[in-house]
Amino acid sequence: MPVPPKRLKEEVDDTVDHHAFQLRSWPALAEVDTRWRGSFGYLTAIVEKEGEDVRIPLCRIEYLGDDNAWGFAMYLSATAA
Repeated sequence: MPVPPKRLKEEVDDTVDHHAFQLRSWPALAEVDTRWRGSFGYLTAIVEKEGEDVRIPLCRIEYLGDDNAWGFAMYLSATAA
């Protein structure tokens, strides 16, 4: 399993934050958190609901060894807490 270099992880985090900031159709979205474990990145939306932050799992990305090759798995909304 290839692990993405720190430079690439930071680039992905910055790109996700940029797109999340521009998402005006979801005004409660505070940020999108990206956690890395090995070759996988787990993206979680943090939304404000009734004054509290709620974490909603969005998807998992997988680094496939090339900056432009990624695996992608979307979480079902029924499994989100």
